[in-house]
Amino acid sequence: MLLGNPGYPPNMKFTQITKPPPSQALTFVEESELPIDDGFYFIWLAKIDGTPNDMWGNLPALRRHNNNGTCFSFADGHAEIWRWRDPRTTDPATKPNEAQAGNLDIRRVQNAYAIR
Repeated sequence: MLLGNPGYPPNMKFTQITKPPPSQALTFVEESELPIDDGFYFIWLAKIDGTPNDMWGNLPALRRHNNNGTCFSFADGHAEIWRWRDPRTTDPATKPNEAQAGNLDIRRVQNAYAIR
């Protein structure tokens, strides 16, 4: 279970990744060097009832040479650089576990998190 949440069981095999499909499911992300703390990347997901939960858990790395982007790899083996659009995402004052209502960058990462 993801942090004790039965609605988000972990995927233990590649064949279990179905939502989103492997070409859209994140597998690796470069975490910000500032709050590295535990060896895995965490992001808050929507609550089981569908209520948005617009919070970063860990922050993604920001690469200025990638136009304020972060490199993600996906379950099908390809990688992409995602450029951030919400200024709060790239604000140096942003902290882990900070609520950012309506941040579409957070929702984009949440939508790429393999929940099935």
